[in-house]
Amino acid sequence: MDGITTEAIQTTHTDQNYNRHEDITIIAFYNQILAKEFTLPKWQRPDRWPKGWSKKLIECIMLNSDIPKLYITDIKGTETRYLIDGGHRSRSIQNYIENKFSITIDDMEVYYNEPSKSSRTTRGMSTSEREVFDNYNLSVTYY
Repeated sequence: MDGITTEAIQTTHTDQNYNRHEDITIIAFYNQILAKEFTLPKWQRPDRWPKGWSKKLIECIMLNSDIPKLYITDIKGTETRYLIDGGHRSRSIQNYIENKFSITIDDMEVYYNEPSKSSRTTRGMSTSEREVFDNYNLSVTYY
């Protein structure tokens, strides 16, 4: 007969690292990306967001809107950690920090860092804007 076991129930409710929820700042999450603390699994969908959705995500972050949580799992018996939900959001955050696109603030195209070609209509984030962005808390669940 298929089903769950009493042992599995006990384990999932007593293991401090199972189903752990954490708020993490964007900049700390980005540092985890750079350190390759987790990876996108091969089965994760490639980037398919329509043009403009990444910008909308960053604008939502800047406006302190709630965005869906991210899910990271450990593969038992290995050192491997996978981002199992949140690939598009993670790539969008990474791409914005790496100046691959801008958002619009006060009719100006605003990049995370100073753009390579500045103009009257483009700029990098101000110190206060970057502080808002970097310190936005992402909700992450670890399995």
